[in-house]
Amino acid sequence: MWFIYDSCGIGCCVGTYCIMTFVSSLVIKVAILPLGRENYISPSICIIIYMILLLLGGLSHFICMITDPGAMPRNTFHIAKDDINKPPPQVCLRCRCEKSHRVHHCSVCERCIDKMDHHCPWVNNCVGYYNQKHFVLFLFYIMVACLYSFIMLIIRVSYCASYKKAELCTRPREDTALDLLLGMAALFVGGVFFLFVTVMLYDQLSCIINNTSGIDLLKKTPIEKRSVRTNLEETFGGRFSIFWFLPTKVKRNLTRAVDMIEN
Repeated sequence: MWFIYDSCGIGCCVGTYCIMTFVSSLVIKVAILPLGRENYISPSICIIIYMILLLLGGLSHFICMITDPGAMPRNTFHIAKDDINKPPPQVCLRCRCEKSHRVHHCSVCERCIDKMDHHCPWVNNCVGYYNQKHFVLFLFYIMVACLYSFIMLIIRVSYCASYKKAELCTRPREDTALDLLLGMAALFVGGVFFLFVTVMLYDQLSCIINNTSGIDLLKKTPIEKRSVRTNLEETFGGRFSIFWFLPTKVKRNLTRAVDMIEN
């Protein structure tokens, strides 16, 4: 199993799951359950929908973390002693492997990664050819879960605005103040998380559509112009289907350099 032993990355991963748990717990406590007791919504259905979104997001995150993003095999290129100071072009001295212009060395993973976009501490892994799909799905489902949280909190506020005499809205001031405090905490943390994943999702989809990556843009790497459909199918592992939205494994394309070297 692929796993990067980086203290910063592991801490960020734990923090990610803590944020997801924190926000979802507050939303369920402050909004979903109280509205359910008033028979205004079905708490079971609302919680199931919430858990499905969080499960898909968490599973996508976990698979992204433990998936080899496209590491090139080490020690596949011999460098003569005379050439050690002037290695041939497109050769990594640290991995001792040949690499194409789309392969970049990651100092955290200590490997050359095919179609590397960036190293993300929040998933404790590089985002590359074989796990970019899972990274995108993680961002997508967390974004939708944040929107769902906002909707539940808004419904909770609008309920008391419409039914001021309801039992939920006539509780002691201390209980109301506590709900308000917890709701604002969920709204703030969820809002920051929502902005972060939305910006990242937009960036990732832009790169996929244009067949490029974050590092390619920085290095101004020449990129092959292809159709949007081809780029999406390569990232999500085949023709459009329900599996695009599930954190399933991306099928290996044996025409890529990484697979040709491995075989």
